[in-house]
Amino acid sequence: MFFNNPKKEKDNFSFSQKLFLLLSIIILAFISFTGGVYFGRGYFSVSSGRETINNEKKEQINEKYSSVEENEQEELAQEEDIDFGLYWELWEVLKKDYVDREDVSDQDMFYGSLKGMAASLDDPYTVFMDPDDSDGFADELLGTFQGIGCEVGLREGILTVVAPLDGSPAEKAGLIPGDKIMEIDDEPTLNMSIDEAVMKIRGEKGTKVVLTVYREESDETLEIEIIRDEIYIKSVHGELRSDGIYVLEINNFNEDTLGPFNQKAQEIIKMNPSGIILDLRSNPGGFLDTSVEVASEWREEGVIVSEMFSENQG
Repeated sequence: MFFNNPKKEKDNFSFSQKLFLLLSIIILAFISFTGGVYFGRGYFSVSSGRETINNEKKEQINEKYSSVEENEQEELAQEEDIDFGLYWELWEVLKKDYVDREDVSDQDMFYGSLKGMAASLDDPYTVFMDPDDSDGFADELLGTFQGIGCEVGLREGILTVVAPLDGSPAEKAGLIPGDKIMEIDDEPTLNMSIDEAVMKIRGEKGTKVVLTVYREESDETLEIEIIRDEIYIKSVHGELRSDGIYVLEINNFNEDTLGPFNQKAQEIIKMNPSGIILDLRSNPGGFLDTSVEVASEWREEGVIVSEMFSENQG
């Protein structure tokens, strides 16, 4: 599948037509992996159907598997030596013998098993999202969510603050770039994935989260209490430097990115800077269509994105 540049009217903004011959364009394209939204990320989400797994569902799943052609079953069994009966055997053991079984719901067990299946691929860009995760993911793509307003990432395997957003609860509480998050509400973050950490840090507006952080500069461990709030992600920033170069920073490719980008583009044309830096550092991605629209402003014609599908997808 190929994405070509969207056709534009002559009076619309086009960097290539109005600036390409005048400006030297320096592109900083060092995109780092941070919490939350991912460009080109594969994920499967469940937004409804919060049902209890019962015997009827087991039969449906087993019936679906048994409907596979016999030769395909044999090939699968030879390739992986799979016994799906082990799944239900473990299910029953946990339901019957787990010490705190009254606190575990069928729904949690089922979603947990699906997350484990996706995690078995050992691919940070492929995850399963339950309804709560999926709702949060959708909110982030809209540019708003409830939390502390802080970008986090893994640095040498340690959950680390990349940057608190301007005016966010995280910034007001005193978090600074480089803080290493050792615990979230007394739960150690060792071996915790980015997704898991982000979901634990986020929460309803007005609720509290306590982060235990290690600050290397001062060699001290701090407990920082933060009250969550509504966070708005401003995805486009820009400023004209004293040397005449305009720095255009795009933090996300969200649903609301294109409008502010086009507005900044008009401002750049009026300023007529000597050069432009398109800064995509720490941009975790977002909507593919939005990124294609933005990229299209830098070229008059040609392919912007090409997609390759697996053989199974055609």
